Amino acid sequence: MADSNDSTLDVPTFEIGDRISDAYYGVMGDAFARKVRQRVHWIAEQVQGHTVLDIGCSQGIGCILLGREGHAVEGVDIDAGAIARANEYLAHEPESVRTNVTFRNADFMGADFDDRRFSTIVMGEVLEHLVRPQAFIARAYDLLEEGGRIVVTVPFGINDFPDHKRTFYLAEMTRLLHPAFDLSEPRYFGRWIGFVGTRRNTLVNDAPADLTIAATASLESAFYKIERELVDRVVSLKDALTDSRAKLTEIRTKTQSVAKTQSETIAAQDVMLRKAAATAAQQAQSIATLQASVNAQAKDEATRLRDIAVLGLKLETAEKQADIIAALKKEKAEQARKIASLTKDQTARLRDIAVLGLRLGSAEQEARAFEASTSWKVTRPLRAVVRRLRRGR
Repeated sequence: MADSNDSTLDVPTFEIGDRISDAYYGVMGDAFARKVRQRVHWIAEQVQGHTVLDIGCSQGIGCILLGREGHAVEGVDIDAGAIARANEYLAHEPESVRTNVTFRNADFMGADFDDRRFSTIVMGEVLEHLVRPQAFIARAYDLLEEGGRIVVTVPFGINDFPDHKRTFYLAEMTRLLHPAFDLSEPRYFGRWIGFVGTRRNTLVNDAPADLTIAATASLESAFYKIERELVDRVVSLKDALTDSRAKLTEIRTKTQSVAKTQSETIAAQDVMLRKAAATAAQQAQSIATLQASVNAQAKDEATRLRDIAVLGLKLETAEKQADIIAALKKEKAEQARKIASLTKDQTARLRDIAVLGLRLGSAEQEARAFEASTSWKVTRPLRAVVRRLRRGR
């Protein structure tokens, strides 16, 4: 349970401020704007005299309209936001209008008007917000000059709104205004009613006179318009309800058809999904088999590549050995060439030695012959040469 001293309680809030200027200019819709303009213009037409006090002026459109026509107008409202909006609208008016119009954020019952008296006091849709509206009426009476006028509008009949405290019809409003004001015939604006009263010199305690035939006719006419509007709305709502039911039936039929189609579609999709799942399983098995085959082929290919690599190594070794053998053969051929060259040289040397031997033998024979014919001394050097030649042989 929440603490009774808890200051954070969730209190529902409502936007109770009136938006009369926004409504007047069509911000809240054209149809509503036409109704608002009708009431605002009627109020302006009822104003008499120069000085006007607008109690609950809201966003100030009534004050501005009167200021444009030369009236000195003071607008009072307890809603600071409404007064700020009123001053925004007023800022767009010519200087003469701005001079004529003043807005004040204040409580009417506590506001000080410096003993001023006003020619007309306006209360546009104010009294329905009050628990004790007679206090406002009494203060307005005190602020009006002799023969001054009060102009009042209120919702006519039930108008549910969070801040509405009372529901007004003709009789209660007449009883409320009659002691202080001499009332003219009321004006009906559909769901609103307007009153104009002239300030009495003295308050009266007598009851209002009974309704005249004309007043009764006006009241009945107002009720007829409201009733006609309500009946038309009921008929329109019935027609809309009939259309809605027909559309609902059509929607239900379409929904059932769509549901059936969706059910059939889902069933067909389920069959397709099962077939697709079976196909996918077969494809997965085929892929697995193919993968196994590919793996086996890959293994065989790996073995082949390994054998090729070994063979390549052997071939490389054989090529190296062939190069070695070729080099050896080349070297052998070179050696054979050298041997052949040596053999040829040796044969030439032997031939030269043989020729030299022959010459030596011939020389020995000649030497012996020479020894025999020459003295020893003379042949001694020659013998030495012969001995050297023999040793060399």
